[in-house]
Amino acid sequence: AMYFWADLSRIAIAWITTLQTRDIKTPDERIGWFILIATLPALMIGGTLGDTLSVNLGNPWQIAILLAAFGIILHLTDRMPKKRSLDDLTIKTSVIVGLVQCVALMPGVSRSGITISAGRALGLERDAAARFSFLLLVPVSIAAVVYTAMRDIVFGELPAGWIGPFLVGTIASFGTGLLAIDLLL
Repeated sequence: AMYFWADLSRIAIAWITTLQTRDIKTPDERIGWFILIATLPALMIGGTLGDTLSVNLGNPWQIAILLAAFGIILHLTDRMPKKRSLDDLTIKTSVIVGLVQCVALMPGVSRSGITISAGRALGLERDAAARFSFLLLVPVSIAAVVYTAMRDIVFGELPAGWIGPFLVGTIASFGTGLLAIDLLL
């Protein structure tokens, strides 16, 4: 979220403006709605099937097959011709990318990889597909963190000594996430 703070702030303000004016005029206003639309399938399916999928599809051999298969898909879709920018995003593309994002609930499937692949297959330029994918990451990640925190911290019990590893993991994922996004874009 920090890498895209300027974009996210601008899009959030534009989206709030549409609620007040009841009109969608600018690309940022449209993208705000498209992010919301594309996030809904992941919230609904993740909220109902997320734990079931991770338990039933978490074997190492299944993860290896899914990693390889979707790596090939990303490679093939990245070779497709670029056609549209993020400003040319449509509701159809948003819905399809949102539905495809649900595939990432299976262990071994990269959420970013699958959504970038879907965007590229639907004609988005590489940068547009990557930006939309990373913008979609924010609401999905926030929802996952809130859900997990409620399940594990509020309604569950964590083992003694969890704070240190949690902080190290959070800092490490933050740093590598920023680096990965910077290198990818």
